[in-house]
Amino acid sequence: MSALLDDIINAAIDGKQPLPDILRKCLLLGHELKNDRLKEWANQELNGYTSAKDVPDYRIVPALAKGDFVGPFHAQYRHHLMIPSVALG
Repeated sequence: MSALLDDIINAAIDGKQPLPDILRKCLLLGHELKNDRLKEWANQELNGYTSAKDVPDYRIVPALAKGDFVGPFHAQYRHHLMIPSVALG
C-alpha cells in the first residue's frame, strides 16, 4: 500500500487535519495512480461541482424554507412555507 494512502487514512481517522488538506492528498494519490475518477472526484469536492446533475447524493440535503412577509398597513404573513423549486442547470 502507498505511503500516501496510509497518510490519507491516518489523517481521516485522527480528525486533526483539515478536510481540504486530505482532499488535496487524494488528488495527489489520483495522479500517482493515474486514476482519473479519483482526481475528478477530489477536484470537485475541493472546488465545487460544475453541474447540479453531477452532485452526489451525499451532498444533497433536503430543507424547507419559510418567510415572513409584510404588506400594506402592516399586514403580516409570518412563517409562510415557501414552495421549493428545482434548480435548472
